[in-house]
Amino acid sequence: MKRGVVVEENDDFVTLLTPDGQFLKTRNKKGEYVLGEEITFFPS
Repeated sequence: MKRGVVVEENDDFVTLLTPDGQFLKTRNKKGEYVLGEEITFFPS
């Protein structure tokens, strides 16, 4: 499990920026995130 800040969101995926500078994608399960929101996620 990782933490990241939401930088982009669409219907299927959310792109996150992790504290170590990586951009990772995960499935959009919640349906609506706020840009800049910090979340815990499993990378996909």
